[in-house]
Amino acid sequence: KIVKTHIQMAKRRRKGCLFFVILVTVSVGAYLTNPTEKMHQAAAKEKFIQLADNLLSDYGIDKNLIARLGIDLSGQFVDDFIESHITADNYFLFSITRINWDGRSQIIGAGAFRRVYISNQIDDVLKREVENYIKEKMKGLQFPGIDLKKFKLELGL
Repeated sequence: KIVKTHIQMAKRRRKGCLFFVILVTVSVGAYLTNPTEKMHQAAAKEKFIQLADNLLSDYGIDKNLIARLGIDLSGQFVDDFIESHITADNYFLFSITRINWDGRSQIIGAGAFRRVYISNQIDDVLKREVENYIKEKMKGLQFPGIDLKKFKLELGL
């Protein structure tokens, strides 16, 4: 009976050691592959561009037309927006993506193991920002023979 108990205890210790080794291995792997702030910003930028494309198609606007009008929804405007509003908090094993907007900070994503997942919470903020950007760009456009006020009304701008 004592031998059986000793064998059972040894098996439990081996399972405990194996669990500990796996836990340490996963933790070290998570630490070494935790996404950087640049990775969080790149994921947010990808989400932003995707949202801008969807917004344009919702309004029936061709992306090529927007580009020809000098409105760049994937270049410097997006880079500036992301750089100034998206940050990441590093918690060593994982990280959190934040958007800092209107004096508030809100979690919009999380990252671990070299992956960043952006929540759909950001859609409203980004949609509003893209709409404002397009409206500002459209204000200064003038085309001979085209009533831009009517065009803007049709687009809901």
